[in-house]
Amino acid sequence: MAIRISPNIFGVPVVVGPTVFYLAMYVAVSTVVRDGYGGLMEALRLLVFLYASVLAHELAHAAAGRLCGIRTTEIALWALGGLARLENPPEGTRDDLVMTAAGPLSNVLLALLAVFLTTPFEGGAAILREFALVNVALALFNLLPIYPLDGGRMMHAAFRALLSREAAPRFTAAVSQGLSAVGFAILLSHAWWLEALFCLAVFLLAPLQLKLRVFWFLPGRRSAVDQQS
Repeated sequence: MAIRISPNIFGVPVVVGPTVFYLAMYVAVSTVVRDGYGGLMEALRLLVFLYASVLAHELAHAAAGRLCGIRTTEIALWALGGLARLENPPEGTRDDLVMTAAGPLSNVLLALLAVFLTTPFEGGAAILREFALVNVALALFNLLPIYPLDGGRMMHAAFRALLSREAAPRFTAAVSQGLSAVGFAILLSHAWWLEALFCLAVFLLAPLQLKLRVFWFLPGRRSAVDQQS
């Protein structure tokens, strides 16, 4: 069952899907099996940092959308990240790029802030550096040219400006599937099962997501378009 955070954050409802808790249990069990209880708190702390950073990322999408006249109806967190459900899609390439770029930019700013705070808060410098690294990793990951990551959305917006309406989704899907296939093979060879599963999902769903521009991650809810991270 999904959990709705109350009150809304900056006027945007936030829902945490059940897969987030399944992921936390998976991380806890796998960490204990692999490293014992010594690394459990660090693994869970990094997971908390990750979802805090994802939430900030989605709120940045929502804030940029508001500037472009697009209302965010809900932010949903799930096992593979988060998404901002938009009332209507960006109309032009400029609005699309502004909204998409806001997410990774927010993580870069959070990383810089965490590094800046390591000096006045020397006692927590190690934890602040961890938080900064999580945000840098999240920003870089989201900039990969794989749809529906932010980099893939920016690539799709660029293709829409350069190619025909029919060709842009095909080229975006081809690049996304090619890179996700390479990622799947590499991750599987290193036994990174969860990450490999994400690549497989992208490979299978990217063409459909580009065609429909709709996601179904929360039972009983849907919208015209979602901003995925």
